[in-house]
Amino acid sequence: MTVTPGGDGVTVTLSLRQSGPLAPIVGLFMSRLVRRYVDTEAQRLRRRRERTASAPAS
Repeated sequence: MTVTPGGDGVTVTLSLRQSGPLAPIVGLFMSRLVRRYVDTEAQRLRRRRERTASAPAS
């Protein structure tokens, strides 16, 4: 995960790196599952940001 400040907030980049001799083959078979995990994490970050943004200032 990379967090880059900018403008009124930040940009978060989620990525997954696979390496090794079997990485291309495993990537073919696991791509849907990996995409689902990355999408789930992105949704969690969005919900957390929305909760934080809507929380009353203390």
